[in-house]
Amino acid sequence: MKKYHYSDGKDTFGPFTIEELKEKEISRETLVWFPEIIEWTPAGALPELNILFTTAPPLSKETIEFSEILIKNNANGATETVSVNRWNEMKKQYGEDKFTILAYFDDKGNKIADTSKPLIGKQGPPKSYLVESILVTLFCCMPFGIAGIVNASKVESRIYAGDIEGAKRASNQARKWNTVGLWSGIAIIILYQMIVLFFSLKVAGE
Repeated sequence: MKKYHYSDGKDTFGPFTIEELKEKEISRETLVWFPEIIEWTPAGALPELNILFTTAPPLSKETIEFSEILIKNNANGATETVSVNRWNEMKKQYGEDKFTILAYFDDKGNKIADTSKPLIGKQGPPKSYLVESILVTLFCCMPFGIAGIVNASKVESRIYAGDIEGAKRASNQARKWNTVGLWSGIAIIILYQMIVLFFSLKVAGE
């Protein structure tokens, strides 16, 4: 039975049968070798190893929506579940060919069919409320505005980390503190005007 060795770029492993290689989650770019060939060769160049690779099918417009994707780093085999926004950023930064899509998940974490469309594309990322927080800090109530800025700054970082639920919570907190700060500022202005009016009438009465 033919057995193969593979390399992660630093170390070599094997020998393994094709069935054993299925458990290693190697990519098409992973270098493999067996005694019948002279040089290390990308696994994707060997027809008998094509059964090891799973390619995500084309997206369909009439299927279940997904919000998270399980991907594998082709260089080191590490897997990671990321949001659709984060996946799009990774494709732009590193290139789609650096990763393999392993599975899709809906917004409740359930694995769904591969023929799906992005949920995040429909709903959009949560709003950060950063501009509103700055305005509240400058013109209304600084303590509440600062609390809004702190939470607003967490929204984008959590989106890039793939933590959509965490981003939504931070967005809700930022909106809450902005609302509290705005109404507190309005209340202070009204109270100030009432005090000024009171003393104005008092002086006028004297």
